[in-house]
Amino acid sequence: MQALFEPVGLKLEKLAQDERRAWWLTFDNGLEVYVGRERFEERLRRLAQVYPKVLAAQADRIAVVDLRYVNGFAVRWKAGPPVPAAG
Repeated sequence: MQALFEPVGLKLEKLAQDERRAWWLTFDNGLEVYVGRERFEERLRRLAQVYPKVLAAQADRIAVVDLRYVNGFAVRWKAGPPVPAAG
């Protein structure tokens, strides 16, 4: 897994499995990733492809990335001050 994530600037700190046998990853920057139980490798590759392009710039605002979706992922943002509306 390190070979997959090192090039995109992520260092795996913790790999855990919950009581439902679903996998969780925690990286050294605090990013938590819920991988689920199925298609582990496919989901990790998706994260490695998307992270530098979409998520890296806002990594400090991300609480959890959920990779269990068939065609994508969900991001839960950390609580913080509301972002002012453009306009």
